Amino acid sequence: MAWLLYPGCMVLTHFPEYEASARRVLTELGVELAELERFVCCSSVFVPSVSDEWLNMAAYTLALASEHEGLLTLCGTCTAVLRRAVRELENREARSRVNRVLAELGVEYTGAEVVHVLEFLEDRLQELELRGSKRRVAVQNPCNLYLPGLSRASRGALERVAHATGAELVEAGDECCGSAFMLVDEELALRAGRRRLEEAKGAEMLVACGNCAFLLQKQLGGEVVFFTELVEEALNG
Repeated sequence: MAWLLYPGCMVLTHFPEYEASARRVLTELGVELAELERFVCCSSVFVPSVSDEWLNMAAYTLALASEHEGLLTLCGTCTAVLRRAVRELENREARSRVNRVLAELGVEYTGAEVVHVLEFLEDRLQELELRGSKRRVAVQNPCNLYLPGLSRASRGALERVAHATGAELVEAGDECCGSAFMLVDEELALRAGRRRLEEAKGAEMLVACGNCAFLLQKQLGGEVVFFTELVEEALNG
């Protein structure tokens, strides 16, 4: 059965190279991918304490994934939001309420697994024949992928990818890139991002989230590389 690939808004609109490299690496692993016929935001733009609509939006995508092996995500924020929705929908009353809304769209949520591509790939790195990368990278962990109670990723997943590809790994701490602050304090977010780039000492930031890449690269002009790009390059030697 195929996995449904969910890029997320930021990746879909700003980082096609991330999605493309993820598809190529997954194909190399023999993973069958299904396409989203209708894409909607994961609902992270909604504040759950203000509106219940976030759950309806998230459940729509999860309902589509119900018909497949599961949902493969590329964004840390999307992963956390969709996993929170899965947890909320374990409540029978909440699931019934949401399914009444989804019925108008011709879909039904019956359960779904949400897996970030980094988690998926970490368990399968040994299946790939990787050649030495010449890149010099510093890890930028996606904060939302490691939320307590919602995380499946090991904290050293990106480091393991770097080591497997032969890239030179620069120690740069383990703080947030700053994008999580953007909606409440833009200057604080940018200061945090600048500090992360300084800590990288000129190395490319190895990222697994569109939000990290957007702040560090698009807003601050830093050099970033997605982990799937690193793996794809190591595959091609």
